[in-house]
This record gives sequence, C-alpha cells and structure tokens, in this order.
Amino acid sequence: MLKFFTNLIFILMLFILLSGMPLNIGVLDINPLKPSIETPIASETPVNYILSDSITLSSINPEAVEVEVLASDNSTPSDDFLASVSVGITAYDVDKALGVADTGTQENEDLYLYTTTFFPLDTLAYSISSTDNESKFKLKIQLDQIESHLVPGYYHVDITSDYNQNPVTSDGYFTWYDEDLLYLGASDDEINGRLTMTLYIPTEDYQYLVPISKRVPYPTNRSRTLYRQLHAGAIEELNLINEPTMPYASRIYINSGIASIYIYSPEQEGYEEQFETVIEAITNSMTSLDFISEATFYIDGKQNMTFGNVDLTQHFTSNKENIAYIGYSNASNYIMLLPIHLSDVTSIDADRYQMMLQILKGDNVSYPATVGLLPTVPAQIELESYNLTDGLLTLDLNASFTSIYNDLPLETATTYAQLMVDSILYSFTSFDDVTQVAITADGKSIADYYGVDLSKPLIPKHYINMEPEL
Repeated sequence: MLKFFTNLIFILMLFILLSGMPLNIGVLDINPLKPSIETPIASETPVNYILSDSITLSSINPEAVEVEVLASDNSTPSDDFLASVSVGITAYDVDKALGVADTGTQENEDLYLYTTTFFPLDTLAYSISSTDNESKFKLKIQLDQIESHLVPGYYHVDITSDYNQNPVTSDGYFTWYDEDLLYLGASDDEINGRLTMTLYIPTEDYQYLVPISKRVPYPTNRSRTLYRQLHAGAIEELNLINEPTMPYASRIYINSGIASIYIYSPEQEGYEEQFETVIEAITNSMTSLDFISEATFYIDGKQNMTFGNVDLTQHFTSNKENIAYIGYSNASNYIMLLPIHLSDVTSIDADRYQMMLQILKGDNVSYPATVGLLPTVPAQIELESYNLTDGLLTLDLNASFTSIYNDLPLETATTYAQLMVDSILYSFTSFDDVTQVAITADGKSIADYYGVDLSKPLIPKHYINMEPEL
C-alpha cells in the first residue's frame, strides 16, 4: 500500500511539472545517431590589389607616371600594398646615368651593359585618386627625385608590386632631354679665307668616332693642317678628347689621291689597344678632303707589318655606308650626331628602313656601353610606310610625329626637331641607293616642323657637327 501511494505522488508531481512547460516537438524527435551541425563562423577575405598592365606618362621629359590599381572590394589601396610598390628605371649603363651605384641588377653581355635602379614608392611623392569605376584607383607618382639623376637618353620605366605573392609589372618608355643642350648642327657654307674640315674625334673610351667640322685660316698645306688639328683633339667645351688623340705623324705624303702617313717611335707607344680606332679616325678625317681617297700607314718606315692587331699592308678607305647617326652628349652643353655602323649593332634584313628607325629610337637595340649616347627619335614615333623612287626616299611617319615636342619650350623643341630630322636624313642617305629624304606624317606634308622646313626633299649637308666658334 505504501508503495502505491509513493508512485501516485510521483506521477502527480510529474504531471504538474509537465503541464507548466511548453511542449517542444523537437524534443520528441531526438536521434542519437544523427550528427549535430555547427553554425559556421564567417572568415574575413583579404583584399587583393592588382596593377593595370600599362602606365601613362609623357613620351618626353615626364613629370609623373600614372598606373591604375584594381581593388577586389572597392577599398582604397592599403599601406601594405603601397609598401610593395617600387619604380624601376632602366637604361644602358644606367648606374652611371642615374648616379646611383649598387642599387640595381646588372646584366653584362659582351660590351652591352644594362642596369635597373629601383626606387621604393615611399621614397617618392605620390597621390591616389578615384575613378568612375568604384573598384579602380589611379596611383600618380611624381618623378622629381628621379629626374635629378637622369642624363639625356632613352629609358624604360616599370612599376612593380609583389602584393599577396602575386608579382605584377606595368611598364612604358620615355626619352629624357636636357632642355639646355645646344645642337651643333650642320652646314654647307664656305667662308672666304678659311678652310672647313671634318675631324673624327674618338670618344674617351675609343669606342666611337664623333665627326666634328671646324674652320681654320686657310693654310698652305691642308693635309698637314688637318692632321695637326686631329692630333690636338676637340675644343674643351665639347667634352671630347682635347689632348693628343693619336700618334703624331712627322711625315705625310699625298700622291694620286693616296695619303701616306709616317709614324716614328716612340709616338705610337701607348696606342696599341686603340690603334684600330686610330686608323679609322685618321682615314675618315683625311678622306674628308676632296683630293684624298685612301690612306696608308708606316711605322718606323715599315709598312709590311701588323701593329695593334691592324694589318698595315693594306690601303684604308672610309666606309660611310649603312650608318645610324644617333645623338651624343657627354656632360657638355652641346649635343652632336655620332655614327654607328649597322653591322656593329644588328644584322641588315629585308626591311632596312624599319630597322634603321628602330635603331634611332633605341628600341630593342644594345649599344656598346659608352656614356652619353642618345636616341634621336622618340619611342612613340612609328614608320607607317615608305617609298623609294630615283634616289628619293619618302618616309611617312605616324601622326605623333607632328606633336611629339609640344610639351617642350619652343627653343628646345626646335633644337630636338632639327636633331631628329638631321639624324634621319644622314642615317637613311647612308644607304647607297638613297640620295634624298622626304618626311610626311599620316600621309600629309609638313611645312613648318618646330621651325624646321620639311616642305621639300632634304639633302644632307656636307659639314656635320659644326664646332662653335667661341
């Protein structure tokens, strides 16, 4: 009986408890074999930033460079991303050009030297602005700190970022000009009582010869006077060699158009390494006189010998064919034209006109590493078409040609326009079947090109790089 009442009381208490709680059907559907599902915790996806594949900058003397940045969630570029960005400047022998040593990577193949110098973004002035696309931003980088290191030349600029282990590079090209440089120019003028001559002066490293035309009082012996001027070198203002450039020749004989050059010991000592260049300099200079066509050389009265790896038994002539005339200015106030034989930098293919313009632009061409070389045609200029008829070569350039120097002061624009035109003229007439050059742009003739008359075909002037008479 006691057990019955105990069970009844327990049942009543359980009934009271259950009647006071809301019924949850889910409690009745418990399956111990069914796995439980946890609510996932949301994770934050990192923002990704990507540079566009191209940059925007002026083709001549740019003040800034712009590149677009694409953000994955419309976020302004973060500090971490900006810290991953750097600006690289590449040119031939750029460690000397930029005046910065041991800050880049160097690639040395034979005589060709290239270096890229990197400038971290946080060392340069820059700004960020929005665009019409909420996920794109413009990164504008000022080049003031870089410009102060540049010398006249052709440069490749690239902006790189390795943010989120995703290396990206955007690149472009520009030409840097010194607005204060004076172009020596060319002339056909003769002056009574004065002899005009052209001397081929070696660069300091004897890699190239720079033709310099100068006037002297008319002498009784033209060949002897020319050799003395060549031996003495250029005036100091041109920053070429202004001291003895080669051995002195105590005897010079001219017979039937052949100049016999006699050099005696010890004059030739010290020139063994440069003697091939010395021979070319003397030959080119002597044959610029209209009564000399060849040159022969004697060392201590002997011709049947080899000196400085040069076989002196031969007759030497001047080779003025297939030559590109690029700019040259080595830390002086003057710019001049310097000839480079095409065989020294490239092979002559079927489309020699396109090839020549590419060399004048410095595009995909490696010059031996001589400081001061300057491509004369900006990168944005292209050769659209050409026509050769009876020695007249017509070059039709793209529309960029007509406005390429608009951002320069007029006097500077005129200087570089004349330099470019002369460079094109001398270079293309070095082909044996071209005697004149006409230049058009987008199929249209040009009368006044920054003060240079292009309304008619051009013929190269006889005297190149006229030395200033100070």
